[in-house]
Amino acid sequence: MTFEAVAEVVLSISSANVPASSPESFGFIVNVGAEAFSSAVVPHGSSHLDPGISSQVRLRFLVPEAAATVIRAGSEFTFFEQRRTGKGRVISVHYA
Repeated sequence: MTFEAVAEVVLSISSANVPASSPESFGFIVNVGAEAFSSAVVPHGSSHLDPGISSQVRLRFLVPEAAATVIRAGSEFTFFEQRRTGKGRVISVHYA
């Protein structure tokens, strides 16, 4: 099963002093309530995320079956990647 989500994310301003992430993709630990999921993150358009600015990303989960039981359109989440942190909201989910 393939499960992906499109989300709007905002890096916290405190992430401004952290070096830029890979231009193509990087990873987040996505926390939805008490659940946490490892996810590859693929930015749409811009090659990186800017602190304080909303960006759209595609989330590809390491264990899609587990994420699919919790992640829904409208789900709000927090995330971290190395020392970067932020918040997000799922816009849509896609199954294949």
